[in-house]
Amino acid sequence: MGLDPYLQHKYADWHPRLAEPAPLPMPQQPVRLFYHGSASHGDEIHWLRDVVAEVLAAEERLSFEIIGGDAVRRRYAGLPRVTVVHPMPWDAYQHFLAQPGRHIGLAPMVENRFNRARSYTKFFDITAAGAVGLYPAALFSKSWCSTA
Repeated sequence: MGLDPYLQHKYADWHPRLAEPAPLPMPQQPVRLFYHGSASHGDEIHWLRDVVAEVLAAEERLSFEIIGGDAVRRRYAGLPRVTVVHPMPWDAYQHFLAQPGRHIGLAPMVENRFNRARSYTKFFDITAAGAVGLYPAALFSKSWCSTA
């Protein structure tokens, strides 16, 4: 099977079919988005609420998990398929993160003083969860990462 017209022509003796790119269908099973920011990430927790509301309204197979206390629980109250997990010590969090069931980690970075010093820890956390991440371009402009 050729992936483009050049390969289709090059391997014509094999009678390949041209494979046009197409988006993958949404999985039939539920997909869990998550954001695990501590209380110091209040700007992101606040900003994400409307984004999460829109995404959950658009796709019923999505759910969302966030870590936070009572203020976070109140902020996300009324949204369907949201789980607010109580904050926990670091060693408990590492065990919690290793449990399966998280698919897409979110790592937003609202422009503020705190985030100017942000490092790659969200990348490690999301990877440790066995998930893919949605990261802001600003995170990858840091010297520790190359997009080349």
